[in-house]
This record gives sequence, C-alpha cells and structure tokens, in this order.
Amino acid sequence: MGLLVAVGGSVAAVAAYNNNAENERQAAAAETKRQKREADEKKSAAEAAAAATEREARAKLVTEIQESVKKMAVGHAKDGLLADAPLKNVDTNCEPVDGSFDDLLSPTTTFKCFVPTKKADGGMYEGFNYHATVNWDSGEYTYGMGEP
Repeated sequence: MGLLVAVGGSVAAVAAYNNNAENERQAAAAETKRQKREADEKKSAAEAAAAATEREARAKLVTEIQESVKKMAVGHAKDGLLADAPLKNVDTNCEPVDGSFDDLLSPTTTFKCFVPTKKADGGMYEGFNYHATVNWDSGEYTYGMGEP
C-alpha cells in the first residue's frame, strides 16, 4: 500500500506542476495583451494629437491665405481693377472647392475666396471672387483673381 501512495503523490505533484505552468502561461499571455493594448492606446493618442496639431497649422495657413487674398484685392482696388475697395471690417472668406482642409491625406486644397466690397440689401454682400491653392506638405500657396 505504501507504494501506491507514493505513486499517487507523484501524479498529484505532476498535475500541480502542469496547472502552475498553464497558469503562468495564461498570465504571461494576458500581460502581453495588456501591454499591446496600452501601446496601441498610446499610439492612437499620439496620432490624434499629431492630427489636431496639423489641423491647427492648416487653420492658421487658411487665415494667412485669406489675409493675402484681401491684401491683393486692396492692391487691385488701388490699381482700378475693382470698382470698390474691400470692406475693412468684413473678413475675406475662403471655402474649399477641391481637396479637403480636414483630410490630412489630401496633399492640396483649392479654395474659392470671396472678398466683400459692398453691403447689399438683406445682410448680403457684393464683392469679387478670388482663388487659392495650397500644398499642405510644403505650406506654399498660390492665389489670384477669379474663380478657381
């Protein structure tokens, strides 16, 4: 009988060892998944922050384009190309017509810009159309009079 007890104890020890090894393997797998999830979350947060920074830079560049277009229109008015000078307290507005301001994969965007020169009835404005095209990678842009 003593011999059977000894063999039974060995089987129990092997089973306990196998359980411990499986538990350790599962714990290691869970830790690896946790680390990967954390790394993915950090990467996503970093990408979101970079995208927000890029959109802010693009918004500033659009403001610069609008100021440049208005300055050109003032020059055109001085040269007699426009019937009226741009209104001082009304902003020039540029809206994308080709490409996207928000799509960070879009390499360029073409804008249609409106320079108001007179306030018309009903809160509307009269003015002139300009256009601009920006290369988001280089930050360079071109602009001129007329529709895009």
